Amino acid sequence: LITGQLRSGTTFLSTLINSQDDACCFEIALNQVQDIKDEKDKINFNSNLKNLNPGLACFDIPLPIIETSSISKEKIIEHISDHFVSYYKVNNFGFKKTLINQEELLMFKKIGFKIIVLKRNIDDQFFSYIHHIYKDPFKSSLLIKDYLKSIDFYEFKKLNPSDFITVDFENLVNDDKKETTFKKISEYLGFEIDYKKPLMVDF
Repeated sequence: LITGQLRSGTTFLSTLINSQDDACCFEIALNQVQDIKDEKDKINFNSNLKNLNPGLACFDIPLPIIETSSISKEKIIEHISDHFVSYYKVNNFGFKKTLINQEELLMFKKIGFKIIVLKRNIDDQFFSYIHHIYKDPFKSSLLIKDYLKSIDFYEFKKLNPSDFITVDFENLVNDDKKETTFKKISEYLGFEIDYKKPLMVDF
């Protein structure tokens, strides 16, 4: 699981992981999955599956349909993970989602995900915000501040230090630090990441 603030480099890292031979990683809103308690919930979930990532509707990719009318969100997420691992014939499935809160991170850790948190220089992040998302500098400042406060300014006090790693975006693109940064990520994930491979985006 790759997470961070908006404009923090999550897309770049997920794209790079998705480009590896034995991994798939793309943006999908698994944090929005809820328990299925009855037949109506099941029908709604299957009908809205493509909303987890709009790209699913653009490609001829089989969807991870749920067959049972009583299943927990944790089991649904495991089912979706297994589905894409099988479809892409890889051993490693990951996803990227920005602005995930600490309670959601704890849940993903509990069901076996490894967590990579992306940080970025605040000045660069703010510049990116006001040029790509919110033109209003005041609103951008508040959004950045509120999210940083919600995650204890990257200390994640509700998580154990062993539950996640933090990566600086600048180190992913700095020629002098790239190799050691990707070695750190590879060791944490348990498979090699070749950062020189051609990049492949979603699907």
